[in-house]
Amino acid sequence: MIVHTPDLPLVGDTSTKLGLGLWNNASLTFLLEAALLLGCLCLYLRATAPKAGSRLARFGMAGFVLFLIAFNVYNLFGPPPAAFMEVFGFAMVSYFGLAGIAFRLDGLRIPVTGGKR
Repeated sequence: MIVHTPDLPLVGDTSTKLGLGLWNNASLTFLLEAALLLGCLCLYLRATAPKAGSRLARFGMAGFVLFLIAFNVYNLFGPPPAAFMEVFGFAMVSYFGLAGIAFRLDGLRIPVTGGKR
């Protein structure tokens, strides 16, 4: 709701529409998204532990999140894309590729029970 322009209806199409329009400022949008992503990473790392003693299990998800933040910086502040189909193809490959990487990294960690590691 924070990033949208005032176009999100509360209940239905005729209800009050909310949004602060943060998308109009790329820097503030990036800062908010990065803060949310890092906050969620902290929660995830506290709720899970590496399954094996490998470095990938221990540091992989943090590295992945840093890559996502760098990817977002390039997306927001890099050069504009050349053509729609190029963007579409890259978006589909990125979506499924990044989801696959996240799935693989999550498989290297186990839930922490009782708040103890």
